[in-house]
Amino acid sequence: RDPEGNVYFAAKGDYGCEDSGICRIDIHTEQMHRWIFPDRMFGALTYLPQLGQVLVAERRKGDDWLRFFFVDAASGQEVVSEPAIRDHGDIIVWLHDGGDWVYGLHDYRATLFAYSLKARRIVKEIKELGFGHHCKESLLFGPDDRIWGVTHWLWYFGSRYWSYYVIDRHR
Repeated sequence: RDPEGNVYFAAKGDYGCEDSGICRIDIHTEQMHRWIFPDRMFGALTYLPQLGQVLVAERRKGDDWLRFFFVDAASGQEVVSEPAIRDHGDIIVWLHDGGDWVYGLHDYRATLFAYSLKARRIVKEIKELGFGHHCKESLLFGPDDRIWGVTHWLWYFGSRYWSYYVIDRHR
């Protein structure tokens, strides 16, 4: 959600549809704006208030790179698309800290990472978390200033020390 209350979502092209899109819905008027991007598949997205942009996980047809795609939230125009991770995985959830870092959960080998908007690169990562089903597509900041996630186990990530802890292995 942006400061005006607009809601954003990505439509992922797949299964014969080779185009993806981003939609912005004004929750007050229910007016929808949509922008189509040919030959791309989109994954998770997040709104970046300090930039007025939407960050989307993007894969282009025939490209081995997962890209971080920045779109102007007002116009739907591409700002930049940067190759970020070379493999066949996807970003399944983003978590913006409100400042410089955007945390992401990459489903290929369950990697948690921090991307710096200023440096324009991944600055920290923990690979091979060993959790099930992409951590249920959830990351959030807890009241204890840690990043929490849910899978078949409850766990938290100690952001200061870049380590994670399993709290409860019960289903």
